[in-house]
Amino acid sequence: MRSPPPRRVWGRLHRLSVTEVANDWLILADDLTGAADCAIAFGRRGRAAAVMWDEAVDLSDHQLPVLAYDAASRGLSGAAAARRHADVLARLAEPGRILFKKIDSTLRGQPAAEIAATLLHLTSQSGPALGVFAPAFPATGRTTIDGRIHVKGRPLEEAEVWVREHTYPTAHLVEVLATAGIRGEHVSLATIRGPDLKAIFAKLAAEGDVVAACDAETEHDLHLIAKASLLASRSTFFIGSAGLAHALAGLDADSDVEPLRIPASALGTLIVVGSLAGASRAAARELAATGTVEHFAVTAA
Repeated sequence: MRSPPPRRVWGRLHRLSVTEVANDWLILADDLTGAADCAIAFGRRGRAAAVMWDEAVDLSDHQLPVLAYDAASRGLSGAAAARRHADVLARLAEPGRILFKKIDSTLRGQPAAEIAATLLHLTSQSGPALGVFAPAFPATGRTTIDGRIHVKGRPLEEAEVWVREHTYPTAHLVEVLATAGIRGEHVSLATIRGPDLKAIFAKLAAEGDVVAACDAETEHDLHLIAKASLLASRSTFFIGSAGLAHALAGLDADSDVEPLRIPASALGTLIVVGSLAGASRAAARELAATGTVEHFAVTAA
């Protein structure tokens, strides 16, 4: 079956110097929603981006500053997810294009195995690498405190999403990384907000083959992480959810980039809610109750 063409999120292309923000990004996600979430973080600030999946990669897409690829590995085993990421990186990773490894903010899927595969690829291409791991997404109530993910102020292990689906016995980031043989170094909230953050990242980058597991409680914390680590080394890559993607994309927010403008359409909008999460189902019911949409319930196959 022929793969569908990549969906594009278009914005105005604006080139910046490396001292302002890195020009080119490869976003590697484990599902399509995550790839799109991160691409739109850049697209809404006027940067041209493409979201791709399967084999649908147009050579013209490589001219765009932001490429987001869905590896569709969320439901795979750790070994299979690692192989999938290694294959994608071999095809799409390019010198000068900074890598953002998108993971689920509640650690669903196989993030540790995928990070290990990413670290191995980068090390083989350009020497010892530094991963900056900040999965927090404060806008959705997901924070990281003392190296552990919290959902709306409570440990992730007590959240509905963890009870329904989890891969690891704990939500402690350094321990999660260790399951795939990755050396993790916890970077505390006090350090994130302190004067030595840039020096800490530089030190870890010099050591190499390490992942900095960062606390973050607010969007400003993510901004501090992004700003201090972006130029830590030429082999720095980022690991996180859309929260960190927005922080990185926002580093050029003061430049003269026109925001993405989506024209109005008379054809209407299709909204598909397929999540098992209680919050998603509640939102769908609330939307249907407004009477402004037609609701069609679909029975799962």
